[in-house]
Amino acid sequence: MPVLFDGGFRITESRPICRYLVSKYQGKHNDTILIPNDVHNAGLVDQFISYELSYYDPPISKLFYQEKVAKRFLNEDPDPEIIKQAREELAKVLDVYEKLLEGKEYLNGEYSLADLVHCPSTYYVYGIVTTHSGLWDSRPNVKNWWNRVYNRDVIKKSLEESKSFWENNENI
Repeated sequence: MPVLFDGGFRITESRPICRYLVSKYQGKHNDTILIPNDVHNAGLVDQFISYELSYYDPPISKLFYQEKVAKRFLNEDPDPEIIKQAREELAKVLDVYEKLLEGKEYLNGEYSLADLVHCPSTYYVYGIVTTHSGLWDSRPNVKNWWNRVYNRDVIKKSLEESKSFWENNENI
């Protein structure tokens, strides 16, 4: 479980940690606004973070577990039925995202924490387990959104480091 200690303060779970860090540092080191000051747009960012946790991440986690984690850490073969079901579930979610992204560059219109929280799970099955990238590529709005997010320098750099871990540590 992710945990952050900040002085005497402790917070757990990746999404609350992200919100905390944005609240603490937004606007202090650059002009990037990850949670808008407008209450309506901030609410929409939270909505997309909730979508990611509730709908987007679960099928991706199943795919990644089956194709990378189970074999590597538990010496289990992937279960084709679980993979099939997860792909079907993810396809439905991506169909919704395709509609949500119509006419937008990012989930909330402008780049925000909503886009950022989608990065790890998307990269797991788009950049590391690439057999599922067609699920994104067949949906132009989703594909273009992911390409915009991924091609931000800081995102690309951190995700490539993750890929290096999975490629270079086969015996972990």
